Amino acid sequence: MRPVNDQGLIVGDAVKNGALVGLAWEGTSIRRRLAPPAGYSLTSVTALNNAGQIAGSGEAVKDDESWSAGLVWPARRGAAAVPLQWFWPAGVPYDY
Repeated sequence: MRPVNDQGLIVGDAVKNGALVGLAWEGTSIRRRLAPPAGYSLTSVTALNNAGQIAGSGEAVKDDESWSAGLVWPARRGAAAVPLQWFWPAGVPYDY
């Protein structure tokens, strides 16, 4: 997966009014805003595949700690992001 697919869709993130916003562009036009699920803040939008699925990550509070989780946006425009399994407390060093 990479930030550009064979159809020319481009994904990434930008800062707007002090908050990180995920975006998908087609050519030079914004095609879609990539909002995180309720209760999450966006930390990155990193890749998409040729089927149009978009991957990124976010943070949410769980048990009074901030945890990170992968996020996937389905290809369908307007579809909500789906959080993946929590993978570590945010800010804690990790080793794969």
